[in-house]
Amino acid sequence: MWLRLPAPARSCGEAVVARRRDVLGGAECESRDRVVTSRFAAELWYRRNAYVAEELRCMLEGRTPQCDTLATLKQLFVNDEYPRALHPFYLLYFALQEISAGEETYHWPGATAENIHRIIEDAARNFLAARP
Repeated sequence: MWLRLPAPARSCGEAVVARRRDVLGGAECESRDRVVTSRFAAELWYRRNAYVAEELRCMLEGRTPQCDTLATLKQLFVNDEYPRALHPFYLLYFALQEISAGEETYHWPGATAENIHRIIEDAARNFLAARP
């Protein structure tokens, strides 16, 4: 009896696909896939939060302009399928753009040209305080 083995995988995603093609099949294969996938998802979540925290620290220390940091976080929000923790920065990006253009903003109620920068800093501090 010959046992067909999957081809060697080149990346984490390919490893999961290769595991699905394994001759064992069935529930055992699928449950192992879920464990592997959830482990990678947890790692991705941890790395994303570490990256966002570093971006916000740089902004608060004055090493990165607020508009650049918010643009980065806005793009990360869209690319990463809208994580709830980044939603305030997505809204603040558009609020800052509208206020900078001299328009009234509806993205962040109460934001004006006088207080938008303080609001952004407070949101950054709140994000950092909520994560170890």
